[in-house]
Amino acid sequence: MTAANRVLQARYDAITSQFLAAGLDLNLFFGNPSYFRTESDGNRIELAGRHITTAHFPIPDYAGGADLSSALASEVRRIEALVGAGATRWIAPQSWHSTVFSPVHSSDPQKIAAAEARLDHVRLRRELRHTEPYSLTFTRVLVTTAGAVLAVGHASNGQLAALRRRLEAVCPGAKSGQLVHLTLGQLVSSPSHAGLEDLKAYVRSFTADTIVLGQLRVDFLAYAEYRGPFLAMTIREICRECLRGSRSAELIE
Repeated sequence: MTAANRVLQARYDAITSQFLAAGLDLNLFFGNPSYFRTESDGNRIELAGRHITTAHFPIPDYAGGADLSSALASEVRRIEALVGAGATRWIAPQSWHSTVFSPVHSSDPQKIAAAEARLDHVRLRRELRHTEPYSLTFTRVLVTTAGAVLAVGHASNGQLAALRRRLEAVCPGAKSGQLVHLTLGQLVSSPSHAGLEDLKAYVRSFTADTIVLGQLRVDFLAYAEYRGPFLAMTIREICRECLRGSRSAELIE
């Protein structure tokens, strides 16, 4: 395991440890101003902006993507059996994606407009084509204290991390996340005590990172449009950029 992936594993361990110790605090999600606005009368409104994102998407179009999608669908069923139907809002499988870089991490239309005014789409897309192929291996399912359900893993080489640094340089003020993750859903109500303990045991079963949920061979990236609200997110491919040296790029050339 590379030094970068050891750092990622430590981050995943920390998220898991926090959930196992503290359980769920869904106020962290429903009070998040990136997803909700609270009116003066106390009513909560879901923010529904749309913005550009770069992502591993669509998942089934990658080598290994169909198998990964099938494995993740099984995990969704397992979790729902533990916490009960309706406790989690699941992302539609056709919108499953793993974000590479987003210029804004918010569904607030005003914040999105301010961030996208600084975008240089030509340079952003060019940086994608200067990246060489890599693989993503997903090894565990996490649940955060805020209730997010994530499939996480690591990249096979430093290409993803280097790309994220280049995209940050092209888009000043934007920060890409360090995690390699795919959002499966969000807990919206607390399960019973027994259900929560079962969920903790489920999450604990992944901590050794010996389970391989699936692997993607990444030879292209999607330049796409993400649409809120978060609890019903969708993502639409605008175009895809083939990575340098990939077979797809050779065919296009």
